[in-house]
Amino acid sequence: MSDYAMTLLPSLLPFLPLAHFVHVIAFAYILAAELPVYFAVRMALHGNQSSAIPDLVPRLVKWISALTAGALIVMLPLGIVMGVSMGSHDVAGPGWLTATWTITVLWLFLLIAAESITGHWGRRLFLAETVWRVIAGLGNVYDGVVGFMGQGQTRADWLAIKILIFGLLLVISAWVRWRMRPARYALLDSIASGAPPDLTGPAGASLKALGPVVLLTTVLVAVAAWMGINKPF
Repeated sequence: MSDYAMTLLPSLLPFLPLAHFVHVIAFAYILAAELPVYFAVRMALHGNQSSAIPDLVPRLVKWISALTAGALIVMLPLGIVMGVSMGSHDVAGPGWLTATWTITVLWLFLLIAAESITGHWGRRLFLAETVWRVIAGLGNVYDGVVGFMGQGQTRADWLAIKILIFGLLLVISAWVRWRMRPARYALLDSIASGAPPDLTGPAGASLKALGPVVLLTTVLVAVAAWMGINKPF
């Protein structure tokens, strides 16, 4: 570990239980939320128009999907804190760590704005957040591959694989969010108008092929969680 990481370690120890708790909760939330959201939308798509479904589905998809996206964002700085405390991740200097937390906070604000603002600017913010999600995901894929090759700041193979999986999850989540744009806009219009969501045409087509992808993300999250718990190598 670098001299700075050794100096930083004592100040991180008091926050380690909280970081670990939030990290685990984020993993558990994603595992618990992905499939119910997908199948709730499919219920509406297949014409289940019970009195609860038209009111439930738009809000369920909007807020649970947003919280899932936010959970992925906070995993990065929390994972770094835990990795440094275990000696599995290095930190080159205070500027790098500060930049990581600053980007995380700004990214969360961008996500909140993209989920809260409707209309033209809401769609622009949604596009910006999706593009940044891809960039951040590819960056983590690179860090994971480099770390697994024994370079970079990662000091354990299990953590390198976990970072790689995290990057893949970000890229996949960006693709899913982009692919679901028509359904997303239909659901937002439903919330604004109070009418049942129109999930026909492009909106419905954008959902039909997502089942395998949702299952894939669930499996990847489970594998990443298993890596973090068992640290097999």
